[in-house]
Amino acid sequence: MNSSVWIVVAAVANLIASIGVIAAVVLLARHIRDNSEAVRMNVRQSALSLHGNFTDLIIQNPDLQDIYRRGRKDYWNLKGQDLYRFSNLAQKAFWYFSTLYHQRHMGNLEEHQWHEGRAHLSYWLQSEGVRQWWQDFGSKSAAPDFRRFVDEELERLGPIGRHQR
Repeated sequence: MNSSVWIVVAAVANLIASIGVIAAVVLLARHIRDNSEAVRMNVRQSALSLHGNFTDLIIQNPDLQDIYRRGRKDYWNLKGQDLYRFSNLAQKAFWYFSTLYHQRHMGNLEEHQWHEGRAHLSYWLQSEGVRQWWQDFGSKSAAPDFRRFVDEELERLGPIGRHQR
């Protein structure tokens, strides 16, 4: 065989190798896209479970429901165990909000899903007792970026008005 035949064989081999690389990259991109969608679905399901479990806890426990109601009204008026329980309840709620906030910024939560969590956070922030708790404890334990976000939300919401419950 002369050298021109070897050049053609090498060119065909390079072409086949290039097609193989392109096919592998396409398959890898498809796999990454499918995996990203699975992660987003898992985050959504986890968020729903967290919220559902939290809400069920309050609904199923009349004593906790009473502490929740009184704490939302006036955190400073709670004493002893009630203060401790409300603070833990609020901390658990804000861990949920923080998780949603960070998952959104990582791209794992779509905007409409974040909208639901943000609306729930706004509901919490529209009570004097939660604002008192945030000032006393919550803001000190939050991640700096989430703390800034909540503080901006408080500024956006403005003073407590007729929406307080």
